[in-house]
Amino acid sequence: MQDYQEWEEAQGISTERNQTSIEDNVKWEPPPAGKLNVSIDAGWTGDYSTGFSMVARGHDKAFMVATTSLEPTRLDPTVAEALALRWALALVVEMGMDNIVFEADSLVVVNAKTKRTCRPDLAHILHDYYHLV
Repeated sequence: MQDYQEWEEAQGISTERNQTSIEDNVKWEPPPAGKLNVSIDAGWTGDYSTGFSMVARGHDKAFMVATTSLEPTRLDPTVAEALALRWALALVVEMGMDNIVFEADSLVVVNAKTKRTCRPDLAHILHDYYHLV
């Protein structure tokens, strides 16, 4: 937000509107008791790479684990989100975590995961996801 505000000032754009931080608008809800919330995301980190991130929190909002991974190729955004989901699931399985509630911001991936129908280029990724589940 600070970078954007500095850019606005440099462009001569008025910043007299109500300033709120991103954190003021975030409404994270903890998972039900006995479950873990795992938030995942993917994004481009440069011209030729894609990054994945995962944050796991318990019902008490305490961080359980936070980690990232870097793929040395620039992936389609939806494919990257699906791979991030599979990557995060593999990590939580390896760590012995269970009773997970996954949270992602890709509607295509969320719908594919819940409805078990998806684009052909996501099928093999989601097949791995279901195998891990």
